[in-house]
Amino acid sequence: MRYKKMVASVREERGTRACRTLRHAGQLPAVLYGGHNGAERNREVQSLLVNRKELEALIHDGIKFVDVEVNGQETNTVVKALQWDSFDDHILHVDFERIDLNKNVVVNVPVNFKGVAKGQKLGGRLNKFVQDVAVRGLPRSLPESLDVRIDDVGPNENLKVSDIVVGEGLEIVTPHDRMIMEVKVKRVNTKTAEEDEAAAEEK
Repeated sequence: MRYKKMVASVREERGTRACRTLRHAGQLPAVLYGGHNGAERNREVQSLLVNRKELEALIHDGIKFVDVEVNGQETNTVVKALQWDSFDDHILHVDFERIDLNKNVVVNVPVNFKGVAKGQKLGGRLNKFVQDVAVRGLPRSLPESLDVRIDDVGPNENLKVSDIVVGEGLEIVTPHDRMIMEVKVKRVNTKTAEEDEAAAEEK
């Protein structure tokens, strides 16, 4: 999975008003937390500032792993949480969690449905129930997306998470019995059809 580098600065300002002023200036409040110092949990939380446009470009490009540089020191992180503005498509706040590149992490990986199902060709409607699934693996080994072929899915048939194939060393964390798509075909009411045909003959 791709990763990008981003330079951040230490944030001294606190409070809603200060954060609003920073956003107007093109800066975005962020926090950096988590990870481990040896066998112990790293409890240090850093308040940071990042460039808003740069971060939003990374997020819209599907980047989940960011090497955050603060005062010349780089830290491997994963974007753990985003707070979005409810009125537009802007990010208000971002959480970075420290990670170890040699240890597994869990991230949501997009699912791409490929092909045209047999059931669709027979008039069925394709219903998709997931956009992504949670996958566990090493940060640099995780895929950008997962392709699922649906060509063989017939009328009123479906696929589940268990039908998704992942590479060696990867594990899907999402429950395997969860349905990810189906092809729904309306059943014809035979009795009604026969009655309509009989009525037509009487006329």
